[in-house]
Amino acid sequence: MKETPLKAKSSTGQPLEFVTSFSTQLSFVIGSHGEFSTGKSRLGVTGPDLTFFLPIDMKSRRTVENNMRSMGKKFGKNILIPPENFIEQINPMQAARLDEETSKKFYRDRVERCKEYLLAAHDHKDVRLIVIDDATALYQDISFACYGRDGWKVKKIGDTKTYKDKSVADQEYIDLIRALGTKPLLLLHKSKDDYGDGVSNKKSNKPIGRTYEGYKWTGNLCMVGIMHEFNRQFDEESDDMNWRFRVTVQACQDRVELQGPDGVGLLRDEMLTLGNLMPLVFPDSNWDSWQE
Repeated sequence: MKETPLKAKSSTGQPLEFVTSFSTQLSFVIGSHGEFSTGKSRLGVTGPDLTFFLPIDMKSRRTVENNMRSMGKKFGKNILIPPENFIEQINPMQAARLDEETSKKFYRDRVERCKEYLLAAHDHKDVRLIVIDDATALYQDISFACYGRDGWKVKKIGDTKTYKDKSVADQEYIDLIRALGTKPLLLLHKSKDDYGDGVSNKKSNKPIGRTYEGYKWTGNLCMVGIMHEFNRQFDEESDDMNWRFRVTVQACQDRVELQGPDGVGLLRDEMLTLGNLMPLVFPDSNWDSWQE
């Protein structure tokens, strides 16, 4: 059958074009979450040269530096990271006394500074991976920048019901992740109990698992979702428990079969690197040039 040229005109007469081949761009967004000390930051350090880290969480910088030392990685050659004072830290004695407008200004300055570094890293031709450590803290800062320390705006439904609205902060966060996501992006999160039943969106009395702390619909922004775990019952003699760190795949756009038993403990301990993870969750992409 003869191919039809994929061209058209808009209602204003402007030419419209359509793609004629599959994309070869190496871009992805991976969302990861886990409790403290489960190896989230370490996974980012295993990324390619050059990897940019945005250290927002209190432990981020020390964890990144410790893992860099153990892997023999260097600043500027393997890892890019802002200086310690790149964002102002709030005085805890003053924080509770800040009025809404002063609080919003403080966090707005902080968020814009983070954006400057993130967008500069995105535009940097040698940066192959951006790591936000962590996205839970970044989303919280955006919420404070929009609403003050309450982190939301109370709105009414009818005459009696109210709800906590975060739509402005949500959209600002979505827009940022969409802009950064045209380059490989790793979003690290704290973890929390998940009470949704996944079917009717009702709440149950007992948690059904763990999920991202932060933006509620993080999964919608990610091609892959993984959960980090630390084994507190390590047993070297046990086939099931002879691991200390592992990741379990909770969502995978390219390999849905990993969203089940096949994705549990997909990588463990020394095998837990981005170089090993990428071919498993994106099997149709060529990662050789990305890792060189």
